[in-house]
Amino acid sequence: MRVLLRILLALVIAILLVVPVVIAVAVANDSSVKYKPIPAAQLGVVWSDRVFLNRTIAANWLDARGTHYGLWARRHPPAAKKIAKRPTG
Repeated sequence: MRVLLRILLALVIAILLVVPVVIAVAVANDSSVKYKPIPAAQLGVVWSDRVFLNRTIAANWLDARGTHYGLWARRHPPAAKKIAKRPTG
């Protein structure tokens, strides 16, 4: 009888230790809670291996390279239009 009680106790302890781990793994693998990154091209304009989120950032980068945002915007209207809509703050 003691052997049976020990086996039963070991089984209960094993279940109590395994169940929380199984639940934690199931929750961690739930695809509905996974982070889905947004492609950089949806956030701003990808230009020269950089992502410009707004006009101010693009203008500063262009000024540092000896050109002006206005000139760039005239040459690349779709890209300029995309970042012109974004807030600068």
